[in-house]
Amino acid sequence: MVGSRSLNQHESKQAKRAIIYTQCLAMLAATLFESGIILLYFKALLLSPSQALALLSLSGITIAFGLLPASLIADRIGKKRCGQMGIFADVLGFGLLIASGWVPAHQAHTMAFLGILVVSLGNILNMAGWFALLSPIIEPGQRGRFFARLRLTFQSVGLIFLLVASWVLEQSGDKLVFQSLIAVVIFAQAGRYFFYSRIPELEHPVKAPPSELFALAGQIIKSRKFMLFCGYAFLYMLFTGGINPLFVFVEKFELGYSEGRIVFLSNLFRFGLMSGFVFGGSLIDFRGTRPVILISQAGIAVAVVCFSMRELAGDFLFPWVGAIHFVFGMFFSLHGLALTSQLLGLMQERFKSVYSGIFSMLMMAGYAVANFMPSFCLKYEILPEHWQLAGIDLSSYDLLLLVCASMLFVLLSSIYMVPDSVKRAFWIPRGSTSSA
Repeated sequence: MVGSRSLNQHESKQAKRAIIYTQCLAMLAATLFESGIILLYFKALLLSPSQALALLSLSGITIAFGLLPASLIADRIGKKRCGQMGIFADVLGFGLLIASGWVPAHQAHTMAFLGILVVSLGNILNMAGWFALLSPIIEPGQRGRFFARLRLTFQSVGLIFLLVASWVLEQSGDKLVFQSLIAVVIFAQAGRYFFYSRIPELEHPVKAPPSELFALAGQIIKSRKFMLFCGYAFLYMLFTGGINPLFVFVEKFELGYSEGRIVFLSNLFRFGLMSGFVFGGSLIDFRGTRPVILISQAGIAVAVVCFSMRELAGDFLFPWVGAIHFVFGMFFSLHGLALTSQLLGLMQERFKSVYSGIFSMLMMAGYAVANFMPSFCLKYEILPEHWQLAGIDLSSYDLLLLVCASMLFVLLSSIYMVPDSVKRAFWIPRGSTSSA
């Protein structure tokens, strides 16, 4: 972006308020995916676990291939215009997801496919310029405090939404209940558009030709330090992007938990996210990004192993699983803070959308593969449905989880791919779905 204006104190306060309200409403959409509600809805549509995971991988694939071009477009036509189009796409996509429950069963998968595809396109347009839109509004000296307030606020909103959803689903897991929750998200997008339109775009679109923007992207890709970091982020997401869905499948199909209880466990995961955020920034300030990444990645791997070894908990199974969700969320939050802090340290001032676009593109590619491979294995019954390890009964889902945990331990040896730096823990707000 070139050319910009500044805000006075009153305008800055209004802009920050609009940003917070926008993200609070966007969080309702993200919560559907992060909590497993959307997976439970797919089950209510009589889709198999492999089909559900394939739909999640579709989201990651679409975002991975579309985010970089969208970032280039955002720098050219305006970040705010891209975001507004993205909100419209979200509304349409969630509408299609609701409609997938009204069509005959054999057409539900196709309708859900279209819905996820359109929501993914909306996410692309939202993510492409969101951070770059906020960058000139939030003064560098206030970013840590502002993003702390932003994340705490919208995580709290997401938590309240999940608590209500948990109670409602505990009463009934009927398809109509899921459609009602999605309808609430659609209405929230209308409010999101209103507040998003109030966020000022301080930097003017770049008038450079597309060839120059693609040439810049090529130069960024040649940066060894930045691309090593992005490569690590891809591998990390490859081994963690499918953990939450696999948790949901174990809890539903192996443990027989109700929809409400599964969503309650997602609340514990969110509490863990918030707790990691509380002390994560100070920890990164004191120890740097690399040690935090090492500790949190090892913590995630240990949590996944403990989840698969849940039979050892005996009569305390549910508290055991709940504690694992909390710990997993805490380490996941710490790792995300460290990654995004490091990203900000590597980004150059010009064309920030392209830097964040390349990083997010590789992260989402990892997420896509992380959900596609289990889908493939489950569909073609490559893995044993039940097996034993040291006398403990395990399922095919547990085998996939243990593979993820093992690879996370192996990935610890590649920590050199992450530059070691001490940066204040900023956070890049998300669009409608989750990324790390």
